Amino acid sequence: MKGPFPRILPTLLVVMSLSSVASATPIQIGLFSFDTGTVTGDSFSISNLTGLGALPPDFPLDTLIAFDVTNLSATLSGGGTLTVDGSAFTSDAAGNVNCTQPGDAGTGDCNFAAYELLSATITGTLTPTSGLTGLPAGYVGIESAFTATLTPGCGTFLTAGCDAIIIEATLVPDTSGPAPVPEPSTAILLALGIGGLATYRLHRNSRS
Repeated sequence: MKGPFPRILPTLLVVMSLSSVASATPIQIGLFSFDTGTVTGDSFSISNLTGLGALPPDFPLDTLIAFDVTNLSATLSGGGTLTVDGSAFTSDAAGNVNCTQPGDAGTGDCNFAAYELLSATITGTLTPTSGLTGLPAGYVGIESAFTATLTPGCGTFLTAGCDAIIIEATLVPDTSGPAPVPEPSTAILLALGIGGLATYRLHRNSRS
């Protein structure tokens, strides 16, 4: 198909995708990453972006949230998975979480350097979940469970030192008052702006 419409469609799909994320009323709290050069080799970690590490407006929680990892599961190229138990993860004073159990991931430890990974999913719980400073208006806390799935963004497989994804917590609304209307994130506003510009160009080109 010729014309500008095929170029607009991907942008509209991005906006629709971002809008569906917004409807789940998440709040950004950290970064799940695949790291290189750690003491345990190519491994996974969580950068805590709450408390003193908060970066408002996108990471607004001034209360330090603790990440308690339950499990990490990585999907291998060619099939199969590698699993690391939550006991292999430790936290530092700033609330950052690192996989620190030395040894090969094939034996349940933290070094994934020998493997080609298609994805990695981390799950766990958050504390505290109420009495938090920095919540949007109309919300009283966050749900305790969290999960994040990392997929390749720098190549065919996960690339240590490059791939990362934002961790979000689900907000709990204050049911004693009107339902809150979540503010769009910076990314959504940017996508909407691009979509509007593309639509303008479509109309302009159709008149010429």
